Amino acid sequence: MSGVGGLAAAVTALLEADAGVMALAAGGVLGEGRASAVFPFVAVAGVTARPWNSGEARGREAVLTLEAFARHGGRDAALVLAEACGGALDGASFDLDGGRVVGLFADSAEAALEKDRQTWRARVKIKALVEV
Repeated sequence: MSGVGGLAAAVTALLEADAGVMALAAGGVLGEGRASAVFPFVAVAGVTARPWNSGEARGREAVLTLEAFARHGGRDAALVLAEACGGALDGASFDLDGGRVVGLFADSAEAALEKDRQTWRARVKIKALVEV
């Protein structure tokens, strides 16, 4: 995925630097894995990318999936944390290995109860336009 290398790490760093997100995420922001996390927390669940070309510029449109997990506070706590992540990232721009993020915004959010029937997972899709 040329041009989007390091996107998950950069987004993780931005979220860790945001006081509002960290106030809600006692378990922190995890770039990968969630086996020993303290609740609530945020995890990067995946990144997909596809090329775009406007004629004057070219790059990749990446969709990064963040998952916010909460137990105490239920669905609302998970959604508030997911929305805080989207707000912290909205409008950000930064350099990546092989490209530059020129647009970053939250696209959609959803929440569901996990199979353990005590953990809520809110998933938010973050779109990034990366010029290469």
